[in-house]
Amino acid sequence: MKRTVLMILMSVVIISAQAQRRGHFDPDKFKEDMRSYIKEQVYLTPQEESRFFPLFDEMHNKQRVLFEQMQGYRRQKPVNDVSSAKAIQEIDRLEIEIRQLRKVYHKKFMKVMPAKKVFAIIKAEDRFHKRAFKKMAGRRR
Repeated sequence: MKRTVLMILMSVVIISAQAQRRGHFDPDKFKEDMRSYIKEQVYLTPQEESRFFPLFDEMHNKQRVLFEQMQGYRRQKPVNDVSSAKAIQEIDRLEIEIRQLRKVYHKKFMKVMPAKKVFAIIKAEDRFHKRAFKKMAGRRR
C-alpha cells in the first residue's frame, strides 16, 4: 500500500514538473534567445552590441508597459456601447503610442549604427517572433 501511494506521488511530481517545463515561459531566456538570434543574423560587432542592446532593452521595457495596458482593455467585458467605444479608443491610442515609440527608437538605433543594420535587426526580430509563436502554437496542440 505504501509503495503504491509513493509511486503515485512520484508520478504526479514528475508529470507536473514536465508540464511546468513545457508550458512555462521564461522571459529572460526569451530575451537571451532573441539577442543571440539577432547577433547571429546581423553579425553585430561587440562595439555595436554594447551601444545597441541597452537601447533595444529600453524600448522593449517601455513597450511591455503599453502592451500590458492594452491587454487590460482587451480582457474587459464591456456592458454597453459607451464602455465598448471607450475600450476601443484606448486600445487604438495605445497601438499608436507603441508605433510612435518604435519610430523614436529606430531613430536612436540609427544614431549608433548604420541604417542597413537597423533594418536587418528589425527583420531579424520579426523572424524570431514568428518562429517563437509557431513553436509555442505547436506545443499547445
